[in-house]
Amino acid sequence: MPAIRCPTAGTLDRRRDRTAATFRFRHRGRRRSPPCHRRANTPDSDVRVQVREHCSHLFADQGVTPGLRVGVLCAHGPAHLRLRAAKILDDLYVAGPIQAAALDFLTSAAYPRHLRTIAREMARRRDTLIRELARRLPDTQPVCIPRGGMHLWVRLPAGADPDAAAARALAAGVLVSSGVPWYPAEPSVPHLRLSYGCSDVERITEGVRRLATAV
Repeated sequence: MPAIRCPTAGTLDRRRDRTAATFRFRHRGRRRSPPCHRRANTPDSDVRVQVREHCSHLFADQGVTPGLRVGVLCAHGPAHLRLRAAKILDDLYVAGPIQAAALDFLTSAAYPRHLRTIAREMARRRDTLIRELARRLPDTQPVCIPRGGMHLWVRLPAGADPDAAAARALAAGVLVSSGVPWYPAEPSVPHLRLSYGCSDVERITEGVRRLATAV
């Protein structure tokens, strides 16, 4: 079951989370992070949610061994069939050496230290992003201050076009995500999703400066 919801980094309140945890224990369920492509609606009521500490919800490989996940295959005939079969096998099964390496790391004393290091760094990047947005883009409002994950979900002024804002940001050299694809229907409020997981504080500062000229 998801521990932190995509894309807002919100979770259930404490009472419902305890109920869900009891259900998971009874049925031997395992807490996991939701896929980043999963769509989710974000009404204003979702702002008042409890959130987890940084990285308590992440897949182990996300902070240890970055990888490439193939989302689309374009091929024809026999090549398509072979590639599709290989993709299915790759999705279902993890190579033995990778599993052994993951097991060694997850059971070592280095893993808790690794999580604490990532948590501190992600919090530093998050705080930098929030501070720079308040300074350069005061009209944008974070939906919530995440204590987990690597994204900041921000509300744009009423009437703003998030798709156009994302396109202008890209032209300025800043990659952000429009909030529109994350809704199952037409959003009532414009949003952008800003990611800080792969950028240091200097790049975040420069990114917000460029974003301010485009939004």
